[in-house]
Amino acid sequence: MKGNLIIHNLECPNPCEVLFVRALTPKSVDWLVKKQFDVSRDQHKKSVEEMLKQLGLQHLENKEFVSIYAFTANTWRYLKGKISGMSEGLELAAVLNRAKLTKAGEVWVFNGDIQNLAASPSDTWWRGRYNDDAEKIAKELDCLVASQKIHCQVPEARLYARLTPDLIEHVYCGKQNDPCAMGWARKLENLCLECAQ
Repeated sequence: MKGNLIIHNLECPNPCEVLFVRALTPKSVDWLVKKQFDVSRDQHKKSVEEMLKQLGLQHLENKEFVSIYAFTANTWRYLKGKISGMSEGLELAAVLNRAKLTKAGEVWVFNGDIQNLAASPSDTWWRGRYNDDAEKIAKELDCLVASQKIHCQVPEARLYARLTPDLIEHVYCGKQNDPCAMGWARKLENLCLECAQ
């Protein structure tokens, strides 16, 4: 892995691409650095598990997962707002390597924030498994955007495994003039470089 993993701009995905991004708070960066992995937690575990069961995904219940965004060309305009909101205003995120994701664990994409979806009627639910098929998933997601079936503007994807430094392709920091944001970005970059040696 080369140095200079920090980037300050993200290119909009092509119509046949999906960009997987994990927004990061200082707490999640700290957890990554100390434990060298990151995991998510469901606040509404029971309703999410019921949803997974109804979608035929009961094998995913009680499995560790990492919540990530699946951005396409049609949801790109929400990137800054979503990352800023989920990273406590730091505009800090890990851009994930698509090819390595599927080797780490199952990746499922949903048509919005899964906890909000779990509270909505089941006929509004959609899920698709990502198997290195960026074009297929991107087309399906863009059709859902066009038919206004994406909840909360951006699809949530879940990697059913721990997020480890080797899955991180770039560290995105949208606030390059903010010493606090850049400090956290450098901390994460150093971790990725150390783990790659």
